[in-house]
Amino acid sequence: FHLDCLIINRVYCTMIAHQLVCCGDEYERHNLAHVVDKYLNVRIDKAEQRSDWTREELSDEQIIYGALDTRYLPPIAKKLTQELKDQRQMEVAKIEFDAIPAFAEIENTGIWLNKPRWLTNVSRQHWRMIRLETRISNMLNPMNTLFEVATFKISSPTQLKKKLKENGIPVPLVKDKKTGLEKESTGIDHLEKIKDKHPSIPLLIKYGSIKQYHNAFGLKYLRHVNDLDGRLHPNIRQIGPITGRSSFYEPNLQQVPQLAQ
Repeated sequence: FHLDCLIINRVYCTMIAHQLVCCGDEYERHNLAHVVDKYLNVRIDKAEQRSDWTREELSDEQIIYGALDTRYLPPIAKKLTQELKDQRQMEVAKIEFDAIPAFAEIENTGIWLNKPRWLTNVSRQHWRMIRLETRISNMLNPMNTLFEVATFKISSPTQLKKKLKENGIPVPLVKDKKTGLEKESTGIDHLEKIKDKHPSIPLLIKYGSIKQYHNAFGLKYLRHVNDLDGRLHPNIRQIGPITGRSSFYEPNLQQVPQLAQ
C-alpha cells in the first residue's frame, strides 16, 4: 500500500502455514529463522532485522538481508504444503491465505478515533473513580479521622487487604501458579466470590473495572493515533493465540469497551 503496489489475492504465508501444521503447539516458534533451521537445516543471521528500515536509502547489508530472506521461502513453502496435505488442512490454509489481503488493508486503512469524545469519556470515568473512592473509604473507615481516610489508598492491594481485615471481611485466597501455594488476592474476579460479605465489595469490583479501563483504554491509548490521518492502525496477528483466532495489538481494537453513559 505505502509503495503504491497492488496486493494480489493469491498470497502464501509461510508463518501462517507453519502455525497450521503445528496445530496450536504453544512451544513452537514460527519466525523465519526457526522455520528455515527446522526444514532446511540452515542458520540465518537475523541481526539486520533490528536495523533502521525507515531510512531513505537501504544499506547494502539490508538489501542482501532482504534478498536472502526471500531465497528460502519457495523450498519452505514446498515442505509446508506437503505437511498441510498430509494433515488434510489445505482447505483451511486456503481460507487463511485468502484473508491476508483483507487483513493487510485493515492495517493500512485503520479506523478513525473521535479524540474529543474519547477525552470526555476518560474524564467521566476519572470522576466516577473519585466518587467511588470516597464512598468505599467512608464504608471501610467510618470512625477514622480525615487524615487517616486520605492515607488509605484503595489502589494499593496491601492497604486494601489490611482495611478489609479490619472490617472483618475475609480476603479471598487463590493458588499461586508458580509456587502452588495459596495467597490473598483483591483482584476483581476473586472479589466476586465475597461480593455479599460487605456492601463495599460491589463498589470495589466496579472501581476495579473502571481502573482496568483506564489502564488499557485511557489517555495512553491516544498515543496510537496517527498524527497524519487521525486513525488507529493496529498490528494484526492473523493467527494470534493458540486457539487460532486473530488478535489486534498496538492498539487493541477487539476489546474497546462501550462508552459509558
